[in-house]
Amino acid sequence: MNWTTALLGTLFLGTTATAQTAPGQEVNIVGFKNPEHKSYQSFVRALSAAERYKELAPQADPGFRLLSKPPGKDLTLRLVGNAAEQPIALDPQGYFHLEKKPVIDDERADLVVSVKAGGAAFKPSVHTPGLPPSTRRLGDLRMECEMLWAMDKDDMSFLIRSTFQLAGGLCHSGKIAVDFPEPLKLRSATLVEADRTLKLPLQADRRGYIAPVHDKSWSNEARVVFEPVEDGG
Repeated sequence: MNWTTALLGTLFLGTTATAQTAPGQEVNIVGFKNPEHKSYQSFVRALSAAERYKELAPQADPGFRLLSKPPGKDLTLRLVGNAAEQPIALDPQGYFHLEKKPVIDDERADLVVSVKAGGAAFKPSVHTPGLPPSTRRLGDLRMECEMLWAMDKDDMSFLIRSTFQLAGGLCHSGKIAVDFPEPLKLRSATLVEADRTLKLPLQADRRGYIAPVHDKSWSNEARVVFEPVEDGG
């Protein structure tokens, strides 16, 4: 792993931006000290990126997923503004959808998680309908990557953001390993197109894989086919 990949894995893909506070300062949002939260405008930027890259996944309805860290925690999510708040519905695996205009009329609203900062992460979610549960389309993953970059880059330090840009961009460089989480632990993940196959590296906890979204020799219609561990453990 080169140094760019190492930075990416430890500072970007495996995490999400947490509450930005000065040393010794605490944030108290709706009675919970220092919760994991992210601005609504971050998600608006991700949805705008999905619109710009619509050709990557023309049939998908882009959304998001809330991941607990470590996996298995029950989380709730709320949209919180200065004068109002509203719950955000999560499916059993943490998936949810948002509109570009928040239901609360407050451009500074945050999405707030029922866990302390660092205990959860937000990820884009793009799924073309009609695919088997154990199959992902590469174009969908490419759109997720573009959404992730749009959502998180403004929360990164200038140094880290510049490092990715010098490498060619998050989603367009072979120097950067881009990983994609899955709900269950995986035994294997393989990229398939016609008679061509490529075994993909798995995350250390086997709850995701690294996909070559930068490699244009694979079309958007290439499929990642993965095999979950049977007992999910």
